Amino acid sequence: MPTRTNGFDAARQRLTFCCMKQCLKLKAPGIRNLDNTHDIKTCEHLKKTCGYIAHSFIHQHPRLLNEIPRGTRLYNAIKRCRSASERSNSTVKETLNILGKPIVYN
Repeated sequence: MPTRTNGFDAARQRLTFCCMKQCLKLKAPGIRNLDNTHDIKTCEHLKKTCGYIAHSFIHQHPRLLNEIPRGTRLYNAIKRCRSASERSNSTVKETLNILGKPIVYN
């Protein structure tokens, strides 16, 4: 079931994912043909405000989950800043050879 991030719980170190009742809108590519195979009106999660809810802990999936969810504006802003520093580090490493053989004093 396709879900969207719905916040980060810092105390429990987990992300919350909700379906936001996307099946009623049928706009996401993965669920356009869902109405043909399933009876959406019998879904038990339609009674809830956010629909289906799942919690994922960061320590269970450290490579997949971040405190700042991927695809958000804040994540993209951080990613843009980080890529500039990574480009400069690769230039320093390849062109100037500073990172490959650093000068070590005592």
